[in-house]
Amino acid sequence: MKKRFLLFSALLSLLLLTGCTKQLTDKPLTLSFSEETAVFTGTLSKGTYTGTVLGDGWQFEGTLTAECLLTGEGENVPCRAALFGSVEDGTYTGSLVSGMPDGEGVFTLASGASFTGEFSGGTAVRGEAADLPWTLLHGGSRFSGTYTGPLESAGPEGEGLFGGENAAGQQFTWHGG
Repeated sequence: MKKRFLLFSALLSLLLLTGCTKQLTDKPLTLSFSEETAVFTGTLSKGTYTGTVLGDGWQFEGTLTAECLLTGEGENVPCRAALFGSVEDGTYTGSLVSGMPDGEGVFTLASGASFTGEFSGGTAVRGEAADLPWTLLHGGSRFSGTYTGPLESAGPEGEGLFGGENAAGQQFTWHGG
């Protein structure tokens, strides 16, 4: 009797465990953080998707939770990142952890401006900017424009170029280094 119970328990456990994992192919998804639609191919186990997500012009390989938090590697994945004082929407190529850029990668804004470098928890830490929107205080005036060059967590570092204008239309160019 005890052997039958153990055998029954083992079979029931096997059935339950195999029933918890489901293979999916081209399952439509809508990512809540960006309203992007995509398709998923891979496995679903205990609420976590593991596989490939393909969107319009972007792709991701790794895990995706029910909350749409991506952990893995992506190419042109729509997301947000904190770039030296402002939070920006854009696309990211590199490692993501819990839906945020983390590690080495490239974040590109819709304008085409970009930041290439190190991210930690969705925040740019250090790297190289290309035409990144920037505000600079100089001589009591606030100049809005773009910055190209190296950046550290506190801002421009070393060789760089800023070009912009203030509210009165005065032009200002800064060459760092």
